[in-house]
Amino acid sequence: MTYGLVSLSIIMMIAVACPIITQLIPGKPMPQTVLLLVFGAIFGPFILDKI
Repeated sequence: MTYGLVSLSIIMMIAVACPIITQLIPGKPMPQTVLLLVFGAIFGPFILDKI
């Protein structure tokens, strides 16, 4: 049960942080989807299994 709550909280933090990060990047606008895919690749099931 604890593992599920930890992974859910990480997913929620990423979902909240992506729009904020895209607004902070000056210059070219970057789609929020790009950051979601990058964070998904970094914090995917292979990495979260090690936490």
